Amino acid sequence: MAKKSVGVRQQWQLAVLVATKQEVKVTISLSDFVRESWQVIEPSTELLWNWHIDAMCWHIQETLVDWYKHKLDPNHAQRIQNLVINVPPGSLKSRVFSVCSPAWMWTIEPSWRSIFLSANPRVALRDSVYCRDVIESEWYQEKFNPGWELRDDNNSKSSFWNTRGGIRSAFGFNSRITGDRADCIGWDDPHDAKEVESEAIRQGVIDRWDSAIRNRVNDLKSSVRIGIMQRLHTDDLAGHVLKQSGWSHLCIPQEFEKASPPTPLGWVDPRTEPGELMFPERFPPEVLAQEKEALGSYGYAGQHQQRPSPLDGGMFNRSWWKYYKVAPDEFDLVIQSWDCTFKDTKNSDYVVGQVWGKKGGQFYLLDQVRDRMDITATLAAIRAMSAKYPNSTAKLIEDKANGPAVISLLEREIPGIIAIEPEGGKVARAVAVAPFVEAGNVYLPDPSIASWVGDYVQEFSLFPNGSHDDQCDSTSQSLNWLASKVNYWAISHDNVWGS
Repeated sequence: MAKKSVGVRQQWQLAVLVATKQEVKVTISLSDFVRESWQVIEPSTELLWNWHIDAMCWHIQETLVDWYKHKLDPNHAQRIQNLVINVPPGSLKSRVFSVCSPAWMWTIEPSWRSIFLSANPRVALRDSVYCRDVIESEWYQEKFNPGWELRDDNNSKSSFWNTRGGIRSAFGFNSRITGDRADCIGWDDPHDAKEVESEAIRQGVIDRWDSAIRNRVNDLKSSVRIGIMQRLHTDDLAGHVLKQSGWSHLCIPQEFEKASPPTPLGWVDPRTEPGELMFPERFPPEVLAQEKEALGSYGYAGQHQQRPSPLDGGMFNRSWWKYYKVAPDEFDLVIQSWDCTFKDTKNSDYVVGQVWGKKGGQFYLLDQVRDRMDITATLAAIRAMSAKYPNSTAKLIEDKANGPAVISLLEREIPGIIAIEPEGGKVARAVAVAPFVEAGNVYLPDPSIASWVGDYVQEFSLFPNGSHDDQCDSTSQSLNWLASKVNYWAISHDNVWGS
């Protein structure tokens, strides 16, 4: 790979770019700018270089220079106007795009204006400060000797102007940008990885892009839009815009699978062998094995392979579940989890109550009741489960449907009742616990001792497209809560399960 990378790098490097009417002198390529400015950005960290960084730099560089060529000559045809770059996390994408490219672009056209957005406003602000640090550094000033300065009256962490009219502004993706326009709108990770599975939150990002951001450019005919991110969902912002015409795509998976079509610049992935790693010096097999275990197959496919699998029943594989015939004698913590419904009708959802035990890093489903119940029957079921498992110290009850009424009626009678306000959507909560199941950390009673387990596994295999999801909801509520407990909550090792 090292020899191949050198040849590809030489192919991508450009020293001078010629516009139709005027020579555009690029004193340094974006790739070399990133290399040389690293001493300013991360002075105590060694820069490890790889061909994928050259690929990102080249596509960003050519997109921005093509914009400038069009500004000089309106007849110039831009090869890329809208660009999506999908790369794995930790690929230097923010340093290249959000930090270095604005500072580099001002060495060519200091009047260039840009808006950079991120799901996390603190990340947007961080990269804005890094960019300003580069511009104000001794290295930048001595190397480029710019004939402009940063304006004292418009020089903040989130937005700074230069004396030639150039502007770099940073916003959170949900911030108001009314009145701001730019020659380039860039987004860097527009979704929160913990929230993207929520359809409402995910669609909110897309709606905001479509209605309030994408048209905040100076010239709809030539201004550029560049998005860089890891894929998190089939319907994330990258997936959304790539369904539209006019968008170019640079996609670099962690492990090579198959060749993608050439980009408008003629770039193709230099790898040829399936499974060949993008950057083995930084992401060796043992590191990726840990990522696969932590993220699960669905998360890894999206964040590292840039191809999120559709949520069509593949989120929970039947083979992932583990089973027991005899439960452990002791647990660190035993809890109940209840998912209530509004009413008792033949078409309503089920009320589900589960008992879970946590032992080290393993989770055991010990018992379950599932039936269509009105509030009176629900109260009776919780009383019965609490009497059967007196060592279940916490009783988690979702604070929706009949949950608030159940909590109000039982909180003075039964100790340990905890109202759970669900965060995100059902899918988001299930995605969070899927890695536990895939890693073999979740145990169910063997079907020979619990006849309902077959239906339980079936519901998970169809989720989120099945008819019911009440068992999934109760389970995700339990595992998310148990996994969040750093210190086991008020339970003695003398409290023995089943005693």
